[in-house]
Amino acid sequence: MRLHGLLRPESVMFNGRALQERRPEACGEGCEGWTWNKERRTATIRELFPAPVNERVTFTVHGAGTFADAEMLQRVLEYRRRLRLTRDDEQLKWGMLLHGMDIKKPPRVIRETEKVEGELNRLVASPQRMAQHPPDFAGMTQQVLRAFVDHSPSNQPGPFPRPTRWFGRRCKRLLAVHSNPMRSAK
Repeated sequence: MRLHGLLRPESVMFNGRALQERRPEACGEGCEGWTWNKERRTATIRELFPAPVNERVTFTVHGAGTFADAEMLQRVLEYRRRLRLTRDDEQLKWGMLLHGMDIKKPPRVIRETEKVEGELNRLVASPQRMAQHPPDFAGMTQQVLRAFVDHSPSNQPGPFPRPTRWFGRRCKRLLAVHSNPMRSAK
């Protein structure tokens, strides 16, 4: 049996008996217990001995959160993916601006996106009750957007590259994420 739409379970029981969590590659199709597929976010429960059709079977899943938690986790994962695209673009632009210069301190926008990404990583690591306390996507977006208008790439006095069409598109992408983290940004 496969369960999807929930978070990773803490434990699974079959007819009141606890099933052991197994590694997917070690289990294959023929072991008793349950496995968690991180990429697909599904739990697969296997019982080796078939139960008669007329016999009642009970599966109990503990600590798998709610559907609302799973939905909020999906929003956080999508927001984090877009934030990483922004950070990667900024790192590429920063590398092109350096032209081999040895400047250790990255621009504020990179530091701020990494800080926000750290907050999102903590949420992804423990997503239980996330729907009750949703992340502040608007605040996170504003934090990154404020870093975009910093006066110099490294927070030191100096010239700041003129905004380009690329910068405007990136701001629009971030604003699209802020208004609806589930909408795809182009």
